Amino acid sequence: MPSAYLRFQLEGETLLVVRIILNILWVVLAGVWLAISYVIAAVLLTLTIIGIPFARQALKLAHYALWPFGRTLVQSSTRHTRASAWSATSCGSYLRAGGSRSST
Repeated sequence: MPSAYLRFQLEGETLLVVRIILNILWVVLAGVWLAISYVIAAVLLTLTIIGIPFARQALKLAHYALWPFGRTLVQSSTRHTRASAWSATSCGSYLRAGGSRSST
């Protein structure tokens, strides 16, 4: 049993080293430019009041774009789980109906 624990610890350290190497490669090759693009988009989005929440998300994505390996995305429990009343299908029905809300 101690050998399995030692192997697990060794794999964990190896994974950490691999994550660091991949993150450094990512930052050098694409991460910096992607993060700069997200920051520029965030600045442009803050020019309107409507764009401020989107600018906050763009800044979060910029932070994520700099060091992505080793992070996990977790589904939020506070978001709505059912589809909204104004979904893509109802939007398509609205556009096909010529702007009237009734669907045929």
